[in-house]
Amino acid sequence: NSGGREALLQYLLDYDLNGISLGSPPSTQALSDQKHHSSSLIQKWWFERLMEGHITSDSSNWKPHIRSDELHRDYLSFVQDIGSKRRLPRSVFGKELKKLTPGVERVRIKVGNSRPWSYQIPDLEHCRRHYNLITRHTWEWPDNDQSD
Repeated sequence: NSGGREALLQYLLDYDLNGISLGSPPSTQALSDQKHHSSSLIQKWWFERLMEGHITSDSSNWKPHIRSDELHRDYLSFVQDIGSKRRLPRSVFGKELKKLTPGVERVRIKVGNSRPWSYQIPDLEHCRRHYNLITRHTWEWPDNDQSD
C-alpha cells in the first residue's frame, strides 16, 4: 500500500525483453514428453519402431524394403493394441509416413513371379536423425540395432 504495486509495474514495464523469445519455450525433457504424448498415432507408432530398431513389431531388424500392406498391418495392430478406433487408411498412411521420413518411396519389388507394392525405407540412422529434427529433440536411441 506504499507504492509497491506501482514500483513492480514500472519494473516490469522497463524490463528489457530483447533477446528473449517468449514464443519458444526451452527444449526440456518434459516438453519433449508432452509433444510425444500429444503426437498422432502414426508418430507414436513410428517412434516405437525407431526405438526398437525393428521395422515391424514381429521382425528382428531394420529392412530397407517391406511390403506396404505388411507395414500398414503393423501400424493397425499398434493402433488396436493401444485401444484406439481412429486409424489411417493405406493411402493416408503412406503420405504421413513420407512426412515422418523423407526418402521413403513406394516401389514395386520383384518377389518370385509377383511385384507387390513395397516401401523403400532409408537406413535406421537416417530415420532417427530426421525424427530428432521434426520433434526438435535429441532422443536417446538404443545402440544395439542390426539392419539387413
